[in-house]
Amino acid sequence: MKLVITTEPNDIHMQIIKLNAISGGQYVKIWKDNKKSTGQYQLGSNFNLPTIGNNKNEITFWVEGIAAHNAQRQTVLELEIVSNAVVCETDKVAITIIGVGQIDWRGISNGYAPGAI
Repeated sequence: MKLVITTEPNDIHMQIIKLNAISGGQYVKIWKDNKKSTGQYQLGSNFNLPTIGNNKNEITFWVEGIAAHNAQRQTVLELEIVSNAVVCETDKVAITIIGVGQIDWRGISNGYAPGAI
């Protein structure tokens, strides 16, 4: 899942964020890019929010579900925006991770099943 964090206007004092798992943190991993090549974001650690122009700061994280939930919205993430070492803004998002036990594809009338031609 793509998670985009944006702050406007671009305030020099509002460039540090922290993403916490209020519940269900064991079900997800947070990545800094969709290819997992720049590393994993550790929940609860400070992160500098880059400036992208147009008077705003923005970062994109990628949320990977690593285990299925037993209930809806079992993982709740909370974003904290920190200014001068004080939390000045918060926001929350709830996530449901679904598990797929099996994917079974059967060709019918497409030449891949016996007698389908």
